[in-house]
Amino acid sequence: MTQAIPADGIQRYEPLEEPVAPSPVPGDKPKRRYRQKLKKYGKNVGKAIAKGCHYVVIGLQGFAAAYSAPFAVSTSVASVVR
Repeated sequence: MTQAIPADGIQRYEPLEEPVAPSPVPGDKPKRRYRQKLKKYGKNVGKAIAKGCHYVVIGLQGFAAAYSAPFAVSTSVASVVR
């Protein structure tokens, strides 16, 4: 299939139009598989947040223990020296 080239030597192409898929109606419910996937991801995100909070609390408790430990040692040493 040969096409005629215009006199200026530049071939011009018409843009192809892709078929547009019909947009879903706003009142439709999401499909079951999509809902299951969202539920699974929601559970995993909830678990990750719960674990993260758990580790933050443990870290804060450790930090508080380490922060207060030198004061407890100095008071016990001072009482032994007297």
